Amino acid sequence: MALAPAEMVLYNICYYNNVKANTSNTWAFMVLPGHVRACFFCGEVCTYSRKEISCEDVGEMLAEQNVLSSTNVFHSTMRNMLSQCQEAYTQSTAAEGEHAGRVVACTACYNWIMHRRQTLPFITPVQILHWFFNTLSNTIPKKIDIRIISGVCHRLVRMEGGIQNYYCTLFSAHERALIQEIAECADTRIVEGIVARFFFESCKKAPIVLGCSISNFLRHNLRDDDVFAMNVYRASDGLNGAQCAGVVAGI
Repeated sequence: MALAPAEMVLYNICYYNNVKANTSNTWAFMVLPGHVRACFFCGEVCTYSRKEISCEDVGEMLAEQNVLSSTNVFHSTMRNMLSQCQEAYTQSTAAEGEHAGRVVACTACYNWIMHRRQTLPFITPVQILHWFFNTLSNTIPKKIDIRIISGVCHRLVRMEGGIQNYYCTLFSAHERALIQEIAECADTRIVEGIVARFFFESCKKAPIVLGCSISNFLRHNLRDDDVFAMNVYRASDGLNGAQCAGVVAGI
């Protein structure tokens, strides 16, 4: 049973600002009301322009991903944060009778999401980054732009006042090292090679049966290393049963 406003534990913006001042990552900035907020979709503290989106609208976006609810850590995390954000707004504004929670989106994420939502299911740039690292395939019906990969990596590693991006903590240690390497790369033209080597090394150099576009991506970006290139097969290469047994599960 929902508590009446008088029975609620009420918090004000000063309390939330104090919580933010004593945190090591941007979780509180994404969830709690206040002047300083972090982007709900990429976790970066918004120091410049930003857009507000209602929790109701974000809930509708996440509903487009319900099939991922039990398997995707980013989806389940956003679900939990959205619920906590709405609760924080309810507690801080109950006396005024206003309960409509809002999250903040940086300009880059807002433009990305709103532009693609016209024709494609909801997905965040951080989710695309994680998917690309582990599959080298696209979640959108066109080639992924490496500049997007580099931009997201820069936002994930950027520290604002010594505070770490919360979404960055959801990646594995190896993935965080990859994100840092890409963010420090001055030439985006070699980013594909960095990602290709990470993907191949994470598969323990076993023979992998891949789609034509992915195997060509690896062959092109690992062409200076014959040992790596020899173990990359296309599904159309006619592998026998023993070779196909080398497929890495879970990719």
